[in-house]
Amino acid sequence: MSFELDLPEGLHLTEHDAAMIIAGKLWQQGLISYSKAAHIVGVTKKEFIESLGKYGYPFTNISSDELRQELEHVSNYHI
Repeated sequence: MSFELDLPEGLHLTEHDAAMIIAGKLWQQGLISYSKAAHIVGVTKKEFIESLGKYGYPFTNISSDELRQELEHVSNYHI
């Protein structure tokens, strides 16, 4: 699927930036995976993940409650 986006004049946004913003938002909302987002942008999964911060997205889309639960789960293991 492809679509055309009409942006206001004077907005200096490359196709890559627009794709990253859209893919990042879809990924952040849990609608697509890292791999699918990277495919939309035309970069590797690693490049997509490394670029998230530049576009204002967190490295992970796990909620603070989910992170807290994971940390509690891991802290119950004794090595």
